[in-house]
Amino acid sequence: MTGLQELGLRAWRLADALVPAGSHGHWCVISAEGLVIARKAGLAYVDFLAATGEPAGGRLYLRQMAGTIRRGLCFVPADAERARLEIWGVQRPSEGITLSYRLVGTAEAAVRLLARHPGLVTGLAREICPTLLRPEVAKARLRDSLAQAVAADAPIEDYRLWSSLFDIWSPDDWPGQGGPSIGFLVCHGGLGVNRALDATLAGLRRQHGPEQPHVVVGRPGRAGLRAALSSLPSCDYVGILQAGEVLPPHASLLARGRLSALGLPAVAYADEDERPADGGPPASPLFKPVPNRALMMSGTLSRGLWLVRRGLLADIEDNVPDTDSPWAEALRLDLWLRLHETGGTRAGGARRLPFVLAHRRPDAAIAPPELLARIVNAHLRRTGLPFEVGPGWPLRVRSQPLPQPGRVTIVVPSTFRPTVAEHCIKAVLAGTRHTNFELVVAVSQAGPLDAAQRAVAARIEADARARVLPLRAERFNFSWVNNRAVAATTGDYVLLLNDDVAPIEPDWLDAMAAHLADPAVGVVGAKLLYPDGTVQHGGVIMGLGGLCDHANRHLAGDAPGYAGRAVLAQELSAVTGACLLVRRQVLEQVGGLDERYPSSFNDVDLCLRIREAGYSVVFAPEAVLHHHELQTYGSHYAGERAPFKDTEVARMRVRWAGVIAEDPFHSPNLSVSPGQEWEPAFPPRLPL
Repeated sequence: MTGLQELGLRAWRLADALVPAGSHGHWCVISAEGLVIARKAGLAYVDFLAATGEPAGGRLYLRQMAGTIRRGLCFVPADAERARLEIWGVQRPSEGITLSYRLVGTAEAAVRLLARHPGLVTGLAREICPTLLRPEVAKARLRDSLAQAVAADAPIEDYRLWSSLFDIWSPDDWPGQGGPSIGFLVCHGGLGVNRALDATLAGLRRQHGPEQPHVVVGRPGRAGLRAALSSLPSCDYVGILQAGEVLPPHASLLARGRLSALGLPAVAYADEDERPADGGPPASPLFKPVPNRALMMSGTLSRGLWLVRRGLLADIEDNVPDTDSPWAEALRLDLWLRLHETGGTRAGGARRLPFVLAHRRPDAAIAPPELLARIVNAHLRRTGLPFEVGPGWPLRVRSQPLPQPGRVTIVVPSTFRPTVAEHCIKAVLAGTRHTNFELVVAVSQAGPLDAAQRAVAARIEADARARVLPLRAERFNFSWVNNRAVAATTGDYVLLLNDDVAPIEPDWLDAMAAHLADPAVGVVGAKLLYPDGTVQHGGVIMGLGGLCDHANRHLAGDAPGYAGRAVLAQELSAVTGACLLVRRQVLEQVGGLDERYPSSFNDVDLCLRIREAGYSVVFAPEAVLHHHELQTYGSHYAGERAPFKDTEVARMRVRWAGVIAEDPFHSPNLSVSPGQEWEPAFPPRLPL
C-alpha cells in the first residue's frame, strides 16, 4: 500500500489496497507494518469498501504492538473489495506502509476478543445459553457478541484525545468571514459569581475575526431583555449565552459560515462540553440531535450557544418569562417552543451546528427546573396536548387521560406454536388499561389451523375483544401478514405488536396514544426490555452497525443513558415494529408495509417513508414492555427466510443511503459502532 493523500486537519489517507482473495467472510488479524503512532497522540484504522466504492461495513482500529507494527482483529465483510487505511493526529507518515492479513478461526477470534474484554463473557453466556438447542440463533448471538467486542476496541475512553484531534481550529479552517453578523446577549443574574461572567466576556474578546458586540442582561424578565436588545449594536443574529458558558476562539467565525451554509435559519444551536474553571481537560461532551419538540420539552437542549435571528427575538420579547433573574435556558426554551407553535421550526427553521462551540464552567448558573417546567406546561396548555411535566431534572413528560381515546386495532402476527405467544397475547388482553381496542391475531401458513392451534385460538377468542384471522400463504411474508390483517379491521390507529411482547404497566397504550394527539406525529414506538430488565429497544439509530440497529441495548432498564436519552421522549428516524403505533390514515397514505421486505427492515422502512411524507416518529420510553426476543419468531433469516437477507439489505442500502449515512437524530460526532453509540466518533462523520 503506497501513496498518501492529505485529508485536512492532521489526517492522512493511504491509497486503497485490494483485500486478499480468501479473506472475505473470515476473521483475520490485520497488521499495518511500518506504521508508528505514539499512544494518545493519534489513531489509525482500516475501512472496507465494496466494489461500488461504498462502505462494506465494519471498521478496524489498529492497536500499537511491538516494534513498528499496529494490528487488530476483525471480520472481513464478504463484499469487501478494497481496504483503506486512515491515520489521524500525526505528521506525514512514511511511505511503504503495507497491510497484511492472517486468517483465524471463529474459536480463536472469540478467545482473543473475550480475553481483551472479559466483561462481555457474562453477557455472551446470558445470550447464548437459552438458544443452544437452536443452532442458527446461537450462531447469530455469538456473531453479535463478537462484533460488540470488536467495537469495544475503538478509542472511546478519552474525550481529551477526541478534542485534541478534531476540535482544533484556526481562522483559515473555515471560510465564514462573509457570513451574517452576530451580537451576543450574556445572561447574568448578579448572584455574586463574577468569575463566570468574566470568563464568558474574555471568550468573546478572544474571537477570531471582527470584534463581537455584546451586552450583559443583568435585569430580570422582559424589562431586562428589552433594555439589552436596545443597547446591542445592529446585527443579523443574537447569540444567547449564560455567564459561565465560554466560547472557543473559533466559535463566532465557524458559526457564521455554518449559518450561511444552512440558509440562515431562524434559530440554531451548537454542541457543548464542560471545562474546569482552571482550564483543565475537557469532559462530558453533549453532542446534540437536530432540534425536535419531544426532546426539547426535557430542557436538555436548552444550554450552550444558541443563535437567533435578531428580529425573531425582538418579536417575542413581550412573551419572555418574567422571572426574578435572567436565565439563558428559560429564554431559549420558551423562544423555541413559541416558534414551534407558529410552524417556524419546520422546513429548516431550526437547525443544529454539530461543533463544540461552548465550554460550560462549573460556576455557570443553572435555571431552576421549576421555571423550565412552567414554560413547558404553558406550551402544553396552549397546544392542548395531553401531557404535563414535573420539576425534576431532566423534565419528563407524563401523559394525561385522553378525553376521547380513539379505537386501536392491535395486530399480532403469530404461529401459535410456542406457549410464550399465548402467554403474551393474554397478558396484553389482561394488562392494558386503554379500553377502546380490538386485538387480531393473524396466523399465516399453507394449511388450516391444526388441533393445537384451534385450541389456542378458542382460549384467546374467549375474550370478546380478540379474534383469530387465519391467512393462507405458501411462503412467509411478515409485511403481507400485517397488511392483510390491517385491511380486515377499522380502528383509527393500528398497533403492530409481536407475539413475544407483553406489557409491564397497564398504562402503556395510553402513554403511546397520547403522542398521537399531536397531528404532526405519525408513529410512536415503545421502550422494550429483555426479561432480565435490560434494554432491548430504545429506538433505532440509522447507520449503527453499518445499516441500522437498536439504541441502548443491554443498558439497565431504569438507567438514564447518554444525556438522559434512554428515558426521555424524543423524535427518532425509526422505531421497532415489535410495538409500533401508527395512524391508520398515515399507514394507508404510504401504502402500508413494503412486502418486498418479507422478513426484516419492514418496520424501519415504514418509519422512514412516514417521515418522508412529513410526519414525525416519536420514541415514548414511558411505555415499557417486555420483549422475549426471538423466542417465537426465531432469527430473521433462519430456515426458509435465509434467502431474503442479501436482497433486503441491498434494498435498504440503496433506498435509504442518505439517512444511513447521516441520521439527523444521532450526532455525526457520536460513534456508529454497536454498543458504543454514545461515545465520541473517531473521526466525526463531518467534512473538515
